[in-house]
Amino acid sequence: MSLPKTLLAGLGGALCALAVVLSCGDDAPVADAAVDAACNCATPEPLEQRLRTITVTQTVGHDGDTVILEANCQTEFEVDGTVAIAGGCRTDNATNSLTLRWSNQVEGAASRWQCLWVESGDNGPYTVTVQATCLVPEGTPQ
Repeated sequence: MSLPKTLLAGLGGALCALAVVLSCGDDAPVADAAVDAACNCATPEPLEQRLRTITVTQTVGHDGDTVILEANCQTEFEVDGTVAIAGGCRTDNATNSLTLRWSNQVEGAASRWQCLWVESGDNGPYTVTVQATCLVPEGTPQ
């Protein structure tokens, strides 16, 4: 490209940029309104106030007993939209005859955490526990 064509293209680009700045201005009222809308919302409730823990304990009897132990966040806090975000199972009586088969959030029921315990000896009874960490909706009373 020759020097005059290069200068003409550069000058044309500069004129277009100047036209955009003059037509929009540098105060950008539309952009300010968008920033105000994004920044003037209510302060969200701290996450630690929305996390709650529930614990359910039961006794597993003797040989062949199977127990599904459940922690239901929605039932416990009586609020729709409550979710079990984590959970776990434990027993204080560790032997080879008590087996934890599974520990999980119930498929299709996000507010529930379950543990399946099976006793295969005759060494019971055992105390078993399920614990769930629940996330409750904002504004749920303590």
